[in-house]
Amino acid sequence: MAHFISGPLRVLGIENGRPVFSYETPRTAPLPAPEAPKTASKPVREAANAYPGTCTVCGTTVAAGAGLREKTGTAWTVRHRTDDNGRCLTTASAEPKAAAPVKKTATPASSASSPKSGPVRLPSGTVLLPGYFTVEGVDGGGHVTLRVRRQKAGEKFMPGRFLVAYLSGPENTADYTNFANADEADKTLFVWKAHQGSTRLRQALAALAGDQITAGKAWARASQCCWRCGLPLTTPESLDRLIGPECATKI
Repeated sequence: MAHFISGPLRVLGIENGRPVFSYETPRTAPLPAPEAPKTASKPVREAANAYPGTCTVCGTTVAAGAGLREKTGTAWTVRHRTDDNGRCLTTASAEPKAAAPVKKTATPASSASSPKSGPVRLPSGTVLLPGYFTVEGVDGGGHVTLRVRRQKAGEKFMPGRFLVAYLSGPENTADYTNFANADEADKTLFVWKAHQGSTRLRQALAALAGDQITAGKAWARASQCCWRCGLPLTTPESLDRLIGPECATKI
């Protein structure tokens, strides 16, 4: 029977003229003590960086004093300060922007007292009157001549409504251009879109809404004609009243 030698032989002595052998148990080297698990060195966070550097988070430049310096092992790194979501707070995003100064512009004297945009309303209880009117003290002291005419019920254009026009030519009773309309029921004057930017016309319309009869007499005094129908005044009584006898009964 074969035997496998598991270790070196050792001669113990001679017995009965024969050597006595013994096997040595093989010695095993002691296992090394387990090493403590290596932990990654944590960065040491310091105060604000004294020198500029490249941010380890976003890769952009961190100005001196604008971020934090950190030490990982033997190396120093720089990064921006971050918000609660870990996003870099750069100088531009961290500092609030100053509001741009608001430039104040002087209000022109001619538009300071002009009525607001939108419809011009007649005073409560006013009856809208057709006729010719001169509104004075408009746009710094000038005057505007206006004509109010009511469309007939059968007209195709704005039947039954009042049309307001301004004198745009030399003929005092004929050269007029319509720029607004009104309804007798709601006493509201609407300026047409093409003329809404005219401060002069809007001021004249507001003054006319305030006192039609005074504006009518101003026109009659200058033209020597009835402010309601436009016909010449021929009698002393009519010239004194600044309106013809028949038209006087209609107001």
